[in-house]
Amino acid sequence: MKMGRARIHAAVFCFAIFSSSAVAQDWLKLTPASGEAPTPRRNAAAIYDSLDHRMIIFGGRTNAGDRNEVWAFDFSSNTWEELTPATGDAPAPRFTANGIYDAANHRMLIWSGQGASFFNDVWAFDFTSNAWSQFTPADPKPNIRYGTVAIS
Repeated sequence: MKMGRARIHAAVFCFAIFSSSAVAQDWLKLTPASGEAPTPRRNAAAIYDSLDHRMIIFGGRTNAGDRNEVWAFDFSSNTWEELTPATGDAPAPRFTANGIYDAANHRMLIWSGQGASFFNDVWAFDFTSNAWSQFTPADPKPNIRYGTVAIS
């Protein structure tokens, strides 16, 4: 499965979600069934939640600015859902953050990115409680950066 983006006009992007078939060796564009969907954006962090068979996106940059919401695309129902944090703090709006899926704890971890400034923080979004928590790693930490890649 692959998430793509298509440039429509100057700084306008739209989500296009594709699924691949190893047998047919082709791509199929998935059309959301109905309901609300995230605002078109670029440079969002995206992970695959293997437990619930869905793609999770965090943040990104829209025409209205940087975002910090979490959205899930369910591949079983072809629907989007915004995962609104239950309570507490959340990461600052950003784009080019790095995200990975922590299968053992059923959560998404994000690190870095840029927005109002450049970030070097680490956050976890727990899919069971829909809550963010911030980590404070011990020194030495890597230098501040954005647009990184991670594999989990």
